[in-house]
Amino acid sequence: MFELISFDNSLSRVAGYVGQIIIIGAPLIFLWIKKPLSQFSHVMTQMNNLFATIRKNLIKLIIISDSFVIFSVILMLVLQTSSIGGNVIDVFNTEFGQILIMRLIISIILLIVTFIFYNKYKRSQYDIENNKGLLLIISVGLAILFTNSLVSHSATLKDISPFSWIIFME
Repeated sequence: MFELISFDNSLSRVAGYVGQIIIIGAPLIFLWIKKPLSQFSHVMTQMNNLFATIRKNLIKLIIISDSFVIFSVILMLVLQTSSIGGNVIDVFNTEFGQILIMRLIISIILLIVTFIFYNKYKRSQYDIENNKGLLLIISVGLAILFTNSLVSHSATLKDISPFSWIIFME
């Protein structure tokens, strides 16, 4: 049984798992805590600066978490390259490699988006009631989570369209 388990390959995914959980979970928890408090205007006026500081730090945490995901993708690519005894181009020509490319592109898009929002929040207090940035981050984070399932199932799939249909229907 242990011949079937690749310890290096499993370990290379841990950083990505942790990163994607934080990418989705941290903004959801922030919005979950802020939503009931926003019903009380006097609480929001008192805590506006605190929420702005928390949001800036949250964006920093998401940037670090996305860096974990990118690091994990690169590590998976290196390990897969050594596993098949080829080069990076050979890995990219496999189904697994194509999903890694998709995951890397989505992660880079998320990194760019979070840098934009971090600079916006850093320069000004920004409207604390506006949650569009966090909702966009959650949406892109869900795409990263979806690619995680594709990475896990890419060894058995030749075509990802039936799998993606199942995911969206559930």
